[in-house]
Amino acid sequence: MGPAASAMGDQDPIAAIATGAGVGRRAAVRISGPGAVEAIADRVGGDARRLVDPPRRGIVPGTWALDGGRDLPVVMLVAPGPDSFTGEDVIEIQVPGARHLAERVVDEACATLRRRLGRARAAGPGEFSARAFLNGRLSVAEATAIAAAVAADRDDELDEVDSIRRSRPGRRLQEQARRLEEVMARLEASIDFTDEEDVVGATTEELLQPLDEVRAELLSMLEAAQTFGEARTGDPVVVLAGPPNAGKSSLFNAMLGFDRVVSSPVAGTTRDAIEADLDLDGDDGTIRIRLVDTAGTGGPPMDHGGLEGLAAEATRTAVRRADIVLQCRASDDSTEVDVGDLLVLTKQDLADPASPRPVGSNEVATSARTGLGLADLRRRITAILADRRIAAAPVVGWTRLVREAVERVDDAIAEFDAARPGRPPANPETAAAACRAAAEGISRVTGTFDHESVLDLVFGRFCIGK
Repeated sequence: MGPAASAMGDQDPIAAIATGAGVGRRAAVRISGPGAVEAIADRVGGDARRLVDPPRRGIVPGTWALDGGRDLPVVMLVAPGPDSFTGEDVIEIQVPGARHLAERVVDEACATLRRRLGRARAAGPGEFSARAFLNGRLSVAEATAIAAAVAADRDDELDEVDSIRRSRPGRRLQEQARRLEEVMARLEASIDFTDEEDVVGATTEELLQPLDEVRAELLSMLEAAQTFGEARTGDPVVVLAGPPNAGKSSLFNAMLGFDRVVSSPVAGTTRDAIEADLDLDGDDGTIRIRLVDTAGTGGPPMDHGGLEGLAAEATRTAVRRADIVLQCRASDDSTEVDVGDLLVLTKQDLADPASPRPVGSNEVATSARTGLGLADLRRRITAILADRRIAAAPVVGWTRLVREAVERVDDAIAEFDAARPGRPPANPETAAAACRAAAEGISRVTGTFDHESVLDLVFGRFCIGK
């Protein structure tokens, strides 16, 4: 049993912060487990009390009794099992946005659950979704759509995720797979009981119809997901953006190690998006990226005979398709900018050493002339890409399962190419084996077969709280 499956195989009550890192008005704590609502009832006050004693569905403001006697104002959602996301009792507690408060509520909730139920622990990555899957509340495909939404960081990727969700993948496939199983049962019975007159086998057409329907559904699911997966498995695009004369071209050349583009102190020298491949050293080996230098935007208007508008459009296009945007700003520029994924402070060799500017956690200070900060910039890029590859792994893994199922279905269909219409397959044993292999491939997609490998593949790399 793999690490994800072993961590998710028990029914201990679990709790975790369910909102992303960063500052927000509220943070959510999620709790799931049999009997969890009654177990935390003593902690709940205000209007929320009526949701926990006895358990009933709803969302109302209330209080959480912190250790030490103070009441924390919260908004509480209660969904008693089995009619909940995970199929168990689910409580979501929205606390004021300070993350340390959410962490404290998680710790106190686990302590209360252990005291009342004898067991409880912090949730692992993807464990809420895995429980929904194991309890029949979520298909593997729907869980994969959740993973895709977590991994997406561009509007076009979110559109692809929405196409997966709209298709309600897995439900129709399960129905078609059941029909295939029924026809296969007749085929196998005719093999085992050839002397029984009342045993009616399956004709070629009866087997081909569900196989064709299953194949069409698999291809539809694959089409809905493959754009996202292919975007995440191709060479990542890293774009240098920023105003004119921000040192983008000099930084571009310095990162490549040779002069690929003309750099000049004259603003507006770069008029198009210039691309080059660059290999970076990551923890898991070399990562190849597509580094893009763009024309400056946001500076004073310049007359280039219409080229300025074309250059700006080229920059916008490059930024839209970027996996990472490095927002460049020169050392003497104090203009507020949209940071993007990382703020790169350029030309630091020109900065006044007597009054150094403090560098924030989402910033890197660089100099193309001296090489200052270039190694750190490369490390920061590989770290961002590593996080995003991990987040996208469930989508890529699920897509692989769908491709394998299509191949098995194609192999089964090929068994009937030379069959006579209206008659059983010429080689029923071989046909039955091919159909059984196809059914197993389909069941790996729907999650009704080999649960442990599906858990490891799909849920093991989710983020905490999902």
